[in-house]
Amino acid sequence: MTQKTKETKETKEEGTATTKEAFGFSYFILSFICFGALLIWAYVPTESLNKLGLTYLPEKNWAIALPSFLIVFIVFLFILYTMLLMIWSEPLDSMHTIMDPGRREQVSYSLHELNQVSSLAQAPPIADISIHAINKLFYQNLKNKRKNYK
Repeated sequence: MTQKTKETKETKEEGTATTKEAFGFSYFILSFICFGALLIWAYVPTESLNKLGLTYLPEKNWAIALPSFLIVFIVFLFILYTMLLMIWSEPLDSMHTIMDPGRREQVSYSLHELNQVSSLAQAPPIADISIHAINKLFYQNLKNKRKNYK
């Protein structure tokens, strides 16, 4: 064990707070104090605040504008994140969406074997099914039906 790991374990065993915990707790308390100051500034009339010596304060309109901007910004981040994921993803006809270098190939099952596996109580192991096996499963019956109509 390194010296730093020993110090961390000793500090935890003694029951004293580490630096991260102390900072986290102080920021938690500070956030409640700031929220309380915001509520006081928003709801107490300006004349009362001026009597207390607080004369240089922003307009009360900002009490509505700042939370509104924050909510719109958060919604914008969700939309931006979704758009970036769509931009960075491969197109549907790309070979990278069908195969990737880290895939685990599954043995190709026939339709009968897949029905037997699905009726078992346990699920088969996670693996990629090749595109050829999928096409065979989906379109094999369709090919037979076309032959029958001709």
